[in-house]
Amino acid sequence: MTVVITSFSAGVWGSILGKCGGTWRPQTLDIEVARCLAFGAGALSSTVLKLGLAATIYHLWRERNSRVFQSRGASTDMVTLCIVEDIRSCLCSWKAVKRTHESAHLSVVWKLPPGFLQTVSS
Repeated sequence: MTVVITSFSAGVWGSILGKCGGTWRPQTLDIEVARCLAFGAGALSSTVLKLGLAATIYHLWRERNSRVFQSRGASTDMVTLCIVEDIRSCLCSWKAVKRTHESAHLSVVWKLPPGFLQTVSS
């Protein structure tokens, strides 16, 4: 079964995707999962992208339940902000991330604390 991404979901995922380094336009869930699995396998950015997809799916599901069962809904900006904060919190919990160009860029994009990166001594 192919799950189509709604305009609300596409807006949220597009924002998270851009922050994670993805440059494509959101399509169906099947295609997004396949792209995330193939994206720079083993790289730190690949791990963050997969984390972003998982967090997005979780928060979109919560938003859907809130709208269906409680007749309350949040804006795409609010849902995106919740996802960004969850990803940032998860990234801040990582230990001993080696300082590389990729990890330094990640640290800036996600506004991580200075202690996030481990200094490699020679």
